[in-house]
Amino acid sequence: MNTAMYQIVVLALATAAISTTTAKGRIFASAREWMLDRSEWLGRLVSCAYCTSHWVAMAFVAIYRPMLVQQWFIVDFFVSVFCVVAISAIISGVIIKLTPFQQQIPTEEESEGDEIEQLQTALQSARNKIVEQSRTIKELQG
Repeated sequence: MNTAMYQIVVLALATAAISTTTAKGRIFASAREWMLDRSEWLGRLVSCAYCTSHWVAMAFVAIYRPMLVQQWFIVDFFVSVFCVVAISAIISGVIIKLTPFQQQIPTEEESEGDEIEQLQTALQSARNKIVEQSRTIKELQG
């Protein structure tokens, strides 16, 4: 394996570990929630291992500069980044499947859906209590 491909594989392993830990690990849950409170876009970005891996890969490729395409820097940069991201996505997928990540930040739609479901449950419970109290009052009256 040539040096550039070796670097790509090593950078992909590091990218997968960093992006998966950042996006799914409990240790970063409060940071993800803080970012989601500030910006929905940023919150979703750091809650998605695949999305985060692009930024991590860009930083790694800019720093370590593996040269897959020797002639053109810009082409080489993007080819290298997407090779790192592709390999990283496979590794992250395996990590996510094998690791029971408990902390997931719900999207805004999921949060609203949960709130609506909770309100519907509370309303149904209140409705049942009113019917029960109404029956009790009628029994007492007559």
